[in-house]
Amino acid sequence: MWLKVEGLADLIKKWWEKEEVDGFASFVIARKLKVTKEEVKKWNKEVFGDIRFKKFNLLGSINDLDAKEESVGLSSEEIDRRRREREELRRVLLLEEISW
Repeated sequence: MWLKVEGLADLIKKWWEKEEVDGFASFVIARKLKVTKEEVKKWNKEVFGDIRFKKFNLLGSINDLDAKEESVGLSSEEIDRRRREREELRRVLLLEEISW
């Protein structure tokens, strides 16, 4: 699912090239892999996040807006927000499906 994130290949390349290592080829590769792995784990936690958590938050927000629309109506800002959240939900659901 990470491969669907735009710009990830560039980030990995940047992380790979960030570490200057001297020594035998196997040592250089092992060290670069370790550094890149640490960066990917950090990126996953801080930027990418927990897909299930995002999905449930988006569903809750969309459901709240739907309920508000039925009772008192929505402002144009709220309609735009709901549209953006539905688009984000579609993206999150695709990523979740890929992870399965």
